[in-house]
Amino acid sequence: MRRREGKREEREDLYNLAKLMFDPAGKEPYYLGSRAIRNLEELKASLDLFTPEMAEWVASWIEYLGDRRTAEEIRRARGEFKRIVEKRYAVLRKYYTF
Repeated sequence: MRRREGKREEREDLYNLAKLMFDPAGKEPYYLGSRAIRNLEELKASLDLFTPEMAEWVASWIEYLGDRRTAEEIRRARGEFKRIVEKRYAVLRKYYTF
């Protein structure tokens, strides 16, 4: 029974995190030139515009939106930040409906 409760809590946590990342109410967008990046969806769509030197900024912005775990993962493996963002996007996208 505890295992089932743990899974339910994990799903609820992912749902809540997905809401923060895809619909960050009250959070300021990041501007990359004239392009506004407001959420995880727009960040993923803009990844090709980011250089490896921008990995720390990506981590900080993701943390600002509410995902400390992913930010820490990026900081540990900065060269993999695009793959990390894409992977997290795929997980959280399952828990958020637009």
